[in-house]
Amino acid sequence: MARLLIIDDDMAFLHAMSEMLGRHLPDAHVDVSGSAAEALYLITIHQYDMVMCDIEMPHVDGFAMLSRIKHKDPQKPVLLVTGHVDDTLEQAARDGGAAGLIRKPMERDSVLRQLRSLLSTRDVQPDDR
Repeated sequence: MARLLIIDDDMAFLHAMSEMLGRHLPDAHVDVSGSAAEALYLITIHQYDMVMCDIEMPHVDGFAMLSRIKHKDPQKPVLLVTGHVDDTLEQAARDGGAAGLIRKPMERDSVLRQLRSLLSTRDVQPDDR
């Protein structure tokens, strides 16, 4: 079973993503976190196959989270999420080791394809329903 962590300070986004992934990746376990501090704690007690993290959050931004996650596990796929369209963000995400950058609003099928692809590289196969 795949285990994913979604980090975002927008509770409505977390709820929507959790619901969507529950419907379309029913064999995946999805944890959500509304803060970087909580997320860092969860990362220390659970082994996640993939992390999705918003870039703009209070206290610790997505790039700092990416750096901390990659320091702990350089191979862990991390998708960064942003509501801004900026080519420099995409380059910074790549330079930091992110597996990709997703722009809000998200296109459901595209996000599911990315998640399935990243999970398959970790030898974790989510259900394709």
